[in-house]
Order: sequence, then C-alpha cells, then structure tokens
Amino acid sequence: MGDTVNTAHRLEGLQVLRFWAALLVVLYHVGTGLQKEFPHIVNYAEWGGFGVDIFFVISGFIIAYTARPDR
Repeated sequence: MGDTVNTAHRLEGLQVLRFWAALLVVLYHVGTGLQKEFPHIVNYAEWGGFGVDIFFVISGFIIAYTARPDR
C-alpha cells in the first residue's frame, strides 16, 4: 500500500493550536517592546501572554501522550 501515514496519531489540531499559542506570545513581546519605545501607543496584544499557558498545557499533554500512547 505504499508509504501511507496514519494521520489519526499525528494530532494536527494540537499542532495548529500550538502555533497560534506561540504566535500570541510573539505578538505580546512585539507589542511590549513597541510600548517601551513609544509609550503613547496601545498594546492590543496585551493578553497574548495567555499563549504561554496554552503552549505549556499542550506540551504537557504531548509529553504524556508520547510516554504512553497505548492509553
């Protein structure tokens, strides 16, 4: 049957969520840096630090999932 990959175990949805969480963190840091240089602007990505929480929860799940994939 060739080199078909079982995508059920790849967890693409988590990878996409992990990307968005990392992007939120980047936007937060960019906004914070700009706010230091230009104090009059508003940091609309101020809530982007929440991406760290999302990223760590996903990473913890992936660690547990790969440690015991049979469960």
